[in-house]
Amino acid sequence: MSVSSKAPLDRKRLRKLLAMLDSNHDGEVLNAARLASGLLREAGLNWGDIVSDTPTISETDTADLARLDDLIAAKNVTDILKMRLRAMRVALRNHRLAESDRRLIWILHRKAVIDGAIIHP
Repeated sequence: MSVSSKAPLDRKRLRKLLAMLDSNHDGEVLNAARLASGLLREAGLNWGDIVSDTPTISETDTADLARLDDLIAAKNVTDILKMRLRAMRVALRNHRLAESDRRLIWILHRKAVIDGAIIHP
């Protein structure tokens, strides 16, 4: 099976299976562990991918990082705003960016594109 045909990870089901690992019934624990491992395998993942010290970054986060990088690189963005954008970039990488800041990034980026400060093909 190629990487592109892997099933997406059903995180809700994985959380339910992991909760079953606390059961007092050994058979239930073993079955939950096997099913959870199967879910990971179907998604092309392993336990190291899930329990990694390095948090994974979502497609939304990747898009927001690209927008931030575009804004930071733009010549007509003030230094003070660039400082704030860099702080937002750090918050995003640490999974601590507020939803209001995400909207602000999108608005600022859209405005910069409309004004021609950022050119996208």
